[in-house]
Amino acid sequence: MNTGTPSPWTIIALSIWVRLVHGLRSTPTSSVHTAGRRISAGGRSGCSFPRDQRKTSGIAMEISRYDVTSSTLRDPKLYPNYQKCCPPMEVTQEAGEIIFVPSGWHHQVYNVIDTISINHNWVNGCNVTVMWRFLQKELTAVQREIAEWMDTMDNWDQHCQVIMKSCTGIDYTEFYTFLKMIAQPRLEVLETDGVDIPTEDRMIPGPRHALFDLEKIADVLSTMIGDADFQKLDVEALSPPPEQFLHRLRAVISQMSCAVPSI
Repeated sequence: MNTGTPSPWTIIALSIWVRLVHGLRSTPTSSVHTAGRRISAGGRSGCSFPRDQRKTSGIAMEISRYDVTSSTLRDPKLYPNYQKCCPPMEVTQEAGEIIFVPSGWHHQVYNVIDTISINHNWVNGCNVTVMWRFLQKELTAVQREIAEWMDTMDNWDQHCQVIMKSCTGIDYTEFYTFLKMIAQPRLEVLETDGVDIPTEDRMIPGPRHALFDLEKIADVLSTMIGDADFQKLDVEALSPPPEQFLHRLRAVISQMSCAVPSI
């Protein structure tokens, strides 16, 4: 490996917020191949089929078992928009190699021989909005399923959160805690001297990266505070209160937007 070039682990470490986010299949993923051989094929879901055809095409992230190399997809009667798709990229992944799959990309794998691989999913500043929208969608689905008990069930809204968490691994309160946990070290970076310290050997991002992440967190937190379902929770019991924390984020972002040089 060229020692002058950041390793894949360095790049990944700088982008990681959390690995193994349950239920989120639109998040970036990496596959570390430890033994065997596998073929990966995929492409951006946005280049596959329009939204109104995703369910039947099977290309969307929500339907990840469909074979994107199938000759059936070339049938114009079944999939008239297939020709508009970007062709999939196909690579052979050998032992010891790492593949990074960006947010929103469909991908599939064939194990050519007996294979062992380690996969991680995570959330970062590029797709935290996707995670928030996913949670909103999941909560709406839960509310729809148990709507008939809304007037007779005590703490109906909290029950909806519990059921959603059983499906997604996280609820709205924990998502706020998650955002706060990610924001804190980035705030510390920007509230100090703001010097862009090399980050090859540590997990703390530099000022430009920290500012980007905080801007995305502030955007999501702002929509959370205005969300009717979030407001029904005991948000004032959260520490710090969301409004107060958002105020701090915006103050730091405003102060550092001019101080931190753009890329």
